[in-house]
Amino acid sequence: MVTESKLAELVEREASVETRFRDALDAPEPYPEGEAPGDVIPTAEDAPVKGFVVAETEGGGWKWIWNVRTYERSKSLAYMLRQKLTQRFEDGAKEYVWNTKQPVDAEGNVLYPWRGNDLCILHADHPDREYHASLGLPTCPKANLASGYQSRRHAQNRHKDEWGVIEEERTNVRREREERMQEATIALAQGRVVEEPVTEEPTVEPDARAHVGILMMDPQPELPAGQCPHCEWVSQGKKKVTRKSSLFQHLKRKHGG
Repeated sequence: MVTESKLAELVEREASVETRFRDALDAPEPYPEGEAPGDVIPTAEDAPVKGFVVAETEGGGWKWIWNVRTYERSKSLAYMLRQKLTQRFEDGAKEYVWNTKQPVDAEGNVLYPWRGNDLCILHADHPDREYHASLGLPTCPKANLASGYQSRRHAQNRHKDEWGVIEEERTNVRREREERMQEATIALAQGRVVEEPVTEEPTVEPDARAHVGILMMDPQPELPAGQCPHCEWVSQGKKKVTRKSSLFQHLKRKHGG
């Protein structure tokens, strides 16, 4: 049984929806790329007609809507607008999420959504632009993102191919760094020294055993790839890179390397 208060609430809601529905302004049709009125749709090279001009398309009709809290503007298909206007916030507030009039303050000034100043990672002024240009990536003018997190999410969603290129480069750099670390660890375990470039002359005596802070160990005969220098363990990997990687893990696990 519907109580009087519940009935009054339903009537009020319907009245609110209808009022806002009547106030809705038309929004432009989001035409697919190349299919807007005036665009030319190309045909095959051997076709008698060299393309068709789009004169008019028929869509479902779109309306502008604004979020009453964030002031963000969005679009809704006209036939779904009434349903959209019944949505409420999840925090239990009685106010509706969407309105069909642009939000204004008490003095009638238009309220705009808050914007940050973080750049898209592909922006021309981004600190990594030179590096991204070397990868052949285009620029993006987006410069009002709310945070670094939003900047990354923007790139992941709006620039998926470019983000994939950047991630692949990061993976390659990380892999090369890990391979160098493995090589250095194995070399140290085998009594070899991987020297870093020296920019200044060492101040130690010529016959000293220490060289620029690196302990020179007595050289040991080089072992086959995959042979542990501390025990009889031997990697069973078929490829050299596999044996080197498994030896690195063995040294860390069994000998504290």
